[in-house]
Amino acid sequence: MSKRRKPETRATNWKIILGISGVGLFGLLALLALALKPSERLTLIEHCDQNPDACVSVGDAAAPVTVLEVMDFGCSHCRDFHVDTLPQLKADYVNTGDVRILYLPYALGQATLPATHAALCANEQAAFVPYADALFGQFGQADTLSQSGLQQTAAAIGLDTDQFDQCLSSGRYLQTIQDNIALASEWQVNSTPTFFINNQRVNGNQAYASFVNQIESLRGG
Repeated sequence: MSKRRKPETRATNWKIILGISGVGLFGLLALLALALKPSERLTLIEHCDQNPDACVSVGDAAAPVTVLEVMDFGCSHCRDFHVDTLPQLKADYVNTGDVRILYLPYALGQATLPATHAALCANEQAAFVPYADALFGQFGQADTLSQSGLQQTAAAIGLDTDQFDQCLSSGRYLQTIQDNIALASEWQVNSTPTFFINNQRVNGNQAYASFVNQIESLRGG
């Protein structure tokens, strides 16, 4: 009887070996897929360049340095950047053609998603930046990010309110924002502001001098 059992033992051993080999091969393929993924997916700057309706560009498209900002309208550090740092950055670098600013419409959660959508509706009237500035200027005030608050801000900066309200109710940019959120997540963006300066990542708001140093190093001094 022992002789008849030996083939069963050998067969069982082969099953174990093949099973282990299969797991090893699967793991190897998974590792290869992960290794290939970063080179295959778009950078956020490439995403904006290839999908201009998904982002907002300010400045010369041929500028040697691109500063992409992932922001949220409920983010106090984003507010600080827009109020304290961005105006000087525009004066010193954007207006001279040295820097292009890209805004990636994004939201950290459902509470700020309507504001991001509203800013894209304002962009239909070439007013993304004035609208964003107005929202950050009212940061922390009650009802600023409510629907009525978003509509009042549109009226305050002189937008065609009928066009704005129609866009707001249509929800037509919600999928665009979700796509931006998904791609940002692939690049492990989970806080705001997050910047990509010619694809070099900078987490959080920085002192103006820090932006200057990085911009100067990228544009060649």
